[in-house]
Amino acid sequence: HRRELDRLAAVLASAAAGDLDRRVLDIAGGHALSRPQHDLNHLLDVVEAFAKEASAALAQASEGAYFRTIRLEGLPGSYGQFAPTVNPALDATHARTTDIRASAERIAGQITGVAEELTDEAKRLAASSRSTQAEAQRAAGETAAGARAVDEAAQNLVTVGAATEEL
Repeated sequence: HRRELDRLAAVLASAAAGDLDRRVLDIAGGHALSRPQHDLNHLLDVVEAFAKEASAALAQASEGAYFRTIRLEGLPGSYGQFAPTVNPALDATHARTTDIRASAERIAGQITGVAEELTDEAKRLAASSRSTQAEAQRAAGETAAGARAVDEAAQNLVTVGAATEEL
């Protein structure tokens, strides 16, 4: 029985170290440790199944796919009780993710609308600026022409004044 006990202990130690793949192989019947060896293998099968189910569900959720939940088939006792805790959490995460996505899309739409309004306003301001610049140039031209006319009128008055003095 020492050899069978050592094989059982080796698999238990591996499981405790995180290796859920090892099993007690070639179990011979008729000795006192054959039942505990089968029970250990079954326990490791259930633990491994739960770990793989949880891992698969969470891996899908991490990629944004929330349809994959922990399947309860073959998960006895506490394992079957843990899954209903994880599955609703995945559903709640999916709902929150959907809400966040919808909010982000709504905000993006609002930002796009504001950006379009700012672009339109900038175009209006540019057009107004060009119009104001053209008006200022026209006014400057008229002012220069008026100044020349005033100079010319002043010159004419000086000429008339000089002619008047000569008379």
